[in-house]
Amino acid sequence: MIFLKKIKFNLQTVIIVALLFCPSFLSAAETVIESDQAKLIMNFNGGLNIGDGDSLRLVYTGSTADPSALLRDSSGNPSYWGGSFWSNYSVVFVNPNGITIGANANIQAASFIASTLDITDDNFLHPEKYNNSYIFSKWVDKVGKSVINNGYIKVRENGQAVLLGSAVANAGTIEATLGSVALASGEAITLGLDSAGMISVVIDQGVQEEIFTAGSKKLASAVENSGIILADGGKVVLAAKVLNKVFDYAVNNSGVIQANSLVNHKGVIELVGEGDVAIKAVVNTGSIIANGSLTAPDAGKITLNGLDILQQGKILANAQEEGTAGEVEIVSENSTVVNSGSSTEARALGIIGNGGRVRIDSTGGNTVVNTNAVIDVSAGTGSGNAGFIEVSAFDQLGFYGILNGRAPPGYQTGTAILDPTDADIGPADITVNTTIWAENNITIYEDIALIGPITLNLFAGHKSDTSGDWHDGAGQIINNSSYTITGTSATLNLKAGDGIGTPDSPIKTDVFNLSAEINPDSSGDIYLSQGSTDLNITSLTTPSGTVNLSSLGAIIDGNGSLNNIAADNLILSAVNGIGSTDALETQVSSLQATNTNNGIWITNTGSLNLDNISGEEGANAVSNTNGWVNISANGSDIEDGIYLDINSPVTASGDITLEANNTVTVDIEGDDFYEDDSENYAEININGAISSTGTGNIEITATNTVERTITADSYVDYYEDYSTNYAEIEVNSPISATTGSITLLAKNEVGIDLTVDGDIGDGYYDYSQNEAYITVSGDGAEDFIQTDSGAISLTAENNYNRDISAGYIEYLYLGYDDSQNNRAYIDVEDAEVTSNTGNISLIAKNDITQNITADYIDYLYDYTDNEAYIYLYSPIYSQAGNVTLEASNTIDTTVKATADGDSGIEKYEDYPYNYSYININDVISTSGNIDISALNTIIRDVTSDYIGYFDDEPYNYAYLYSYNEITTAQFYDGEDLINVEDGDGEISLTADNNTTTDLKVTGDIDIYSAPYNDAKIYVYNSIITDLGNTTLTAEDVYLNSSVNWVMGNSLTVNGNLTISSGAALDANGYDITVSGDWINDNGGTFTPSEGTVTLTGTDKQITGSASDMKFATLIVDGTYTNNITTGLTILTALDGSGNLTREANTVLNISGTSDIATLTATALDNTVNYNGVGDQTVKTTDYYNLTVSTGGIKTVGHDNTTISGAGTINDTAQVLLTVNATGTDKTYDGDATATVTLSVNNIFTDYIVFPSDTYTATFDAGKNVGTDKTISVSGISLTGVNAAKFTLSATTASTTAEITARTLNLSSFTVDNKVYDGNTDVSGTGFSDDRVEGDELEFTYSAAFADKNAGSAKTVDYTDIVISGGLDQGNYVLAATSGTATADIDLKDLTVTGITANNKVFDGNTTAVIDTSSAALVGVIEGDDVALDTDSAAGSFSDKNVDNNKTVTISDLTIEGEDVDNYTLTQPTTAANITPAELTVTGINAANKVYDGTTDAMLYGIAVLNGVIEGDDVALDTDSAAGSFSDKNVDNNKTVTISDLTIEGEDVDNYTLTQPTTAANITPAELTVTGINAANKVYDGTTDAMLYGIAVLNGVIEGDTVKLDTAGATGTFADSSVGVGKTVTVSGLVLSGTANLGNYILTQPTATADITAANTNSNISNSLLSNGGSLYFISPDAGSFGQFQFNTFNPPGGPVYFYHPLTPMDISAFDALTLGDDAYQFIGGSINILGHDGLLPRLMR
Repeated sequence: MIFLKKIKFNLQTVIIVALLFCPSFLSAAETVIESDQAKLIMNFNGGLNIGDGDSLRLVYTGSTADPSALLRDSSGNPSYWGGSFWSNYSVVFVNPNGITIGANANIQAASFIASTLDITDDNFLHPEKYNNSYIFSKWVDKVGKSVINNGYIKVRENGQAVLLGSAVANAGTIEATLGSVALASGEAITLGLDSAGMISVVIDQGVQEEIFTAGSKKLASAVENSGIILADGGKVVLAAKVLNKVFDYAVNNSGVIQANSLVNHKGVIELVGEGDVAIKAVVNTGSIIANGSLTAPDAGKITLNGLDILQQGKILANAQEEGTAGEVEIVSENSTVVNSGSSTEARALGIIGNGGRVRIDSTGGNTVVNTNAVIDVSAGTGSGNAGFIEVSAFDQLGFYGILNGRAPPGYQTGTAILDPTDADIGPADITVNTTIWAENNITIYEDIALIGPITLNLFAGHKSDTSGDWHDGAGQIINNSSYTITGTSATLNLKAGDGIGTPDSPIKTDVFNLSAEINPDSSGDIYLSQGSTDLNITSLTTPSGTVNLSSLGAIIDGNGSLNNIAADNLILSAVNGIGSTDALETQVSSLQATNTNNGIWITNTGSLNLDNISGEEGANAVSNTNGWVNISANGSDIEDGIYLDINSPVTASGDITLEANNTVTVDIEGDDFYEDDSENYAEININGAISSTGTGNIEITATNTVERTITADSYVDYYEDYSTNYAEIEVNSPISATTGSITLLAKNEVGIDLTVDGDIGDGYYDYSQNEAYITVSGDGAEDFIQTDSGAISLTAENNYNRDISAGYIEYLYLGYDDSQNNRAYIDVEDAEVTSNTGNISLIAKNDITQNITADYIDYLYDYTDNEAYIYLYSPIYSQAGNVTLEASNTIDTTVKATADGDSGIEKYEDYPYNYSYININDVISTSGNIDISALNTIIRDVTSDYIGYFDDEPYNYAYLYSYNEITTAQFYDGEDLINVEDGDGEISLTADNNTTTDLKVTGDIDIYSAPYNDAKIYVYNSIITDLGNTTLTAEDVYLNSSVNWVMGNSLTVNGNLTISSGAALDANGYDITVSGDWINDNGGTFTPSEGTVTLTGTDKQITGSASDMKFATLIVDGTYTNNITTGLTILTALDGSGNLTREANTVLNISGTSDIATLTATALDNTVNYNGVGDQTVKTTDYYNLTVSTGGIKTVGHDNTTISGAGTINDTAQVLLTVNATGTDKTYDGDATATVTLSVNNIFTDYIVFPSDTYTATFDAGKNVGTDKTISVSGISLTGVNAAKFTLSATTASTTAEITARTLNLSSFTVDNKVYDGNTDVSGTGFSDDRVEGDELEFTYSAAFADKNAGSAKTVDYTDIVISGGLDQGNYVLAATSGTATADIDLKDLTVTGITANNKVFDGNTTAVIDTSSAALVGVIEGDDVALDTDSAAGSFSDKNVDNNKTVTISDLTIEGEDVDNYTLTQPTTAANITPAELTVTGINAANKVYDGTTDAMLYGIAVLNGVIEGDDVALDTDSAAGSFSDKNVDNNKTVTISDLTIEGEDVDNYTLTQPTTAANITPAELTVTGINAANKVYDGTTDAMLYGIAVLNGVIEGDTVKLDTAGATGTFADSSVGVGKTVTVSGLVLSGTANLGNYILTQPTATADITAANTNSNISNSLLSNGGSLYFISPDAGSFGQFQFNTFNPPGGPVYFYHPLTPMDISAFDALTLGDDAYQFIGGSINILGHDGLLPRLMR
């Protein structure tokens, strides 16, 4: 049985009511309190409790928005709410003695605050007076109590759910969508609203006493949530302030707190713990969630603040798809611990999204992030940037967790900062960019994994503020053991105050990028050990310490051209390379490097020592087992120069490159004086062995570059240059390569550019020293510079460029008193240079260029000393390579003084000392070639208006001294000299002094010229080859007296050859070529053997004092004069293209042939004697005396031979005549017949011989065109009277003639038409010609339309016609190489792809919506300007009707562009669907009905068909329409589904019909009861009536189970007075059954009966008694209280009791309690409704 208790408050003003609801009263009851007051205060002095299963509704009936009610339980007892509570008020419920909300409770209100702290009525009524806040405080002299929720609390959207007290706990569920939830502990708390309309909590006074449960159990937490808090789109605050250590925890969450984003609102969650440091202020072991949602993908913010914080659960501020993750702040004042297994996330959950921010800090203490604690700010898996993480500590940071900041490729990986005083890190997994700032030390306690391409910064002793300064204190990065930081795609940056790692425990890494830095004011060392991942070095810097880096992979340059490593000492060790792909840039003093594979490439800024820094016994300075080495020391603008010292061995299997590079640039502007006494150098000192053990080359280079630019606008006082500039390589230890080459280069480059717009007053003085040199000193060591098969090159190169420009120069001193030296030299002493098969070269080059331009020069003095020389005091051995020695000195001087025609040089003294020389004092041996050159080149170009005095006395020479054997006939095999067999090695020695002076003086010049120019080779030992030639080039080649030279092969002397007295030269059958004089001194011996001597000089002599000079074969290709009077004998042949002139009184004996081009033998009394034993042909020339000795037949040419003196010709034999034939040219005619003319020449003028015409002449090669075509003549015969005196040498002759090509004419050009293809190409070409019949010809040509464009009868040009083939190709030449034809170019058809048509719903037309965004024009020739214009494009379905895959025709596409006239466009088609249009029906309604047990619904109205296209034939057929309720049961506004409507008509297939729905009510069926009668009675003062009869229930639908329960039935007369046929109302009849009760309503029946008069008086129905200030309303029997109306209700202050004797009390007896308009509050009283349960005071019983 359900009872309803309703209390109404109808006041117009604020009402404060005191009520007591007892659990026994509310059992199984619902109580409703209604009020129209917007501000309601109700004090419950007797308590406010809601029993389990009970219900209390507080209903606001007014119209004011946001009503609020203050419910205050002042009973002194705790409140228990176990049932349901509902209110549309914002309810504040206060009980200082505690509030418990039971597990089955269901509390729903606009807002709900439950508090054990009080709030004043004034504050509640007027919060605007309190800064729009509610201020709660503990009752005076009250013990603090708790608020505990075990049930369900829900507030409306934007509402607040708040639990306040000394202790607060939630084990149930609290829900406040778009609103706020607050759990706060304190003794004074202020609640307000923030700018976003969310709740704010300020704890003004913390809890100072322990709080106990009802069972006297001390509460551990001030605020605890073990349940569920839901505030999506809103805010959650858990806050506590704890004093005196009265709790173990301030805020403890083990449940779920959720404030996900909703619509446009991000969730906010705050956990704040304040107070004592001895407690754990904030603990999370549950889940705290502020994620994004599908409607609001961005996540919210979560904050944990407190003295100490433990995060051991889940904290999630994650974004949904396309959102940005939120913020998480975990900040303690003392310590923060993030435990193992916890997860702190602000990441993107979807494919697209950005990470958020996480901050974990302890602002005054330590922070620990334990193993497997995850901190995650990752981005989406497909796109988005990761977020930011800060993990910091004021003191010590221990980080062992996992940082995750992944981002997809192309997006920004997350960033993390760790910022403690001291940090302990590891184990940790990190996927986010992370920075750890530590004021002191960072210690690595476990392995750290960096996942993905992220950055980890470890900064010890370094500030984290924006200044980035170093702390004053020292900080170190320490590896506690052998722990490793791994991340094969990650970046690690290390900074420390005074140390990174130690020798025994380096920082172990396996990362991708690495940098490390020591405080610039410190001197700490860096020790690093990298794993197998190739390591990119960004920067390793320590100001004066050591960097020691080892890697099991490669060490790579990670910053381009920037410096990688700066330190005092650098030790590098790697397996797979050190800077092998891009050099490491360093700035160190000393270097030691070790590697296994690939290369070592290091460029150092500043001088560098390569040394065994580690001190390990036997260690090299540089070692690379399977790779190459490239190390350079580089300087710029360093006046002290650069050096590279190799003090310990350098070894590699590959190339070794060592460089010292110094670059000095001086740029000065100003008008004053300039003095330079700098020393600039690049120097390499090799004091440790260098060896390449594999196939590598060795290259050692010292380069010194000095550029000085001085510019003055008007005047320079003077310029003085005392600088010293040099490049040096000093080799004191061996250099060896197995098969590679060895290259040493010392290069000094100096440039002086002095430009003065005005004068140089006191002059220009150059005393500089500029040198490049290589010195090798090996103390007699064998194989000192050695390679098996590579080349060896030593080059010293000095380049000096002087450029002076001024108006007036008073003095120009260039090296006055021989003080300026420019030299390049190589000095090899006691050090074998050997290469088995490679070439060896020693080159010293000194190049001087000077340009001097002035208006006027007073004095120009050139005293410079310019030298290039090689000293070789050690052997050079090569088995098969070439050996080159070159000393080259080049001076190029240009002087100009020609400003105005009256400018010039007053005095020019030229006394330079310019020379090159080579001094060979040891053996040079190879089977290859040997080339030795001393070259001195002087070029001087002087242009002046005049030169007052020119004293030209330079000393210029090139000398080559060979004191030891030079041989290519032997080689050194490492132990012995081995003879070469069939070796073709050649030897060339050159001494060349080339001096050129070009004086261009327009005026006067006074010259004194006595230059010394010389070039000599002095040979003091044998020069031996096997099969190769020897070439000696110099002005003079001297074979000195100690030479006994038996030639091994030919000899060439470019110059004069002097065989000095005592010297012996044996040709040994080999040839000798001499371009100068042949001088054979008396006592010098030349043995010609069978060799040939060739003389190639011009105006040279064969001279000397030797007697009876003999040549085997003498070839004169020059012009020579023989002045040897003792006789010159040609044993075999006199030949050559030159001229041999006989001087008077000389004899020439020719024993062999004489085919020399010119023999001049007309000098007086000279004799030429042909004295050969056999036949000889006399040279046709003019003779003075010609003697032909007896023997053989002498053939004399008769035409051009004359004899001016005596002579005898032996002409006893017949004269041999030769017939000559001359051919006649012809044009090709297809025939091989030739035309010739025959002739015979002889000196016998008395005899004329004519050939007959019986001969035939034919072109041997046939009919074809050619020049110099041989004609064979046959059948020649002689006739005439003297024919018998002659003998024809042959009856045949041959000659040549030319057959020229025949001109070929072309005609009838043709070509095929084509379709436009964007070019001028043609096909189907051809033409005719007029060739000789039967000839075969082929052609190539170019044929093309005049332009590419379409058109009719377009011109086609034939060009570049060539006869390209055919048997007769060469016999023709084209008359023209071009021609023309005509043809058509037709338009090209274009098609379109990519256009689609959208599907559409039937709309009665054929219009199609097309998508041209992907339209593509197909067929346009590449390069043509043709575009598709879709602006007017339209689509049209084939018809309007519904169908799938319907053809859509595209129209109005056009093309545009410069080449559009060459095309036509075919409009495309596509396909799309037309789906049926949806028709709806309106106007059909369903009638309400009384429950009848069916779902049938009656329909009515006028049906209207909606959506038919105008003109379509479609109609609605309602004949079969039916309606059906959703179910049979009673309810209002029930859905009625309409079915079986159909459509008809011709166009019906284009539509679908949606069956409509409507709504109607099913009201309960009325049940009536019959069969109940009332008994008559005697008046008894009551209305009670006795019932009897058999009750019958009428109206139940068949099948429904509904029964009548009469147990509670009662009868009641209309009144208690006597009467006949009085109406008796029956009540208490109820329906029962298992179902369907809701579908019926029971009408209580009535009956009639009589009340007859009685003999006694009636009782008093209502009595009012007063006792001790209390009011009692008593019903003495079972009658009703009736209705009480109080217009004025002012009891005396005591309680008011309503008593009814029934048990249980019949609440219906108390119809209503209505307080009138003038009622006032109870004064300390309460309302008590009592049943027969012993609560009535005794005296009333």
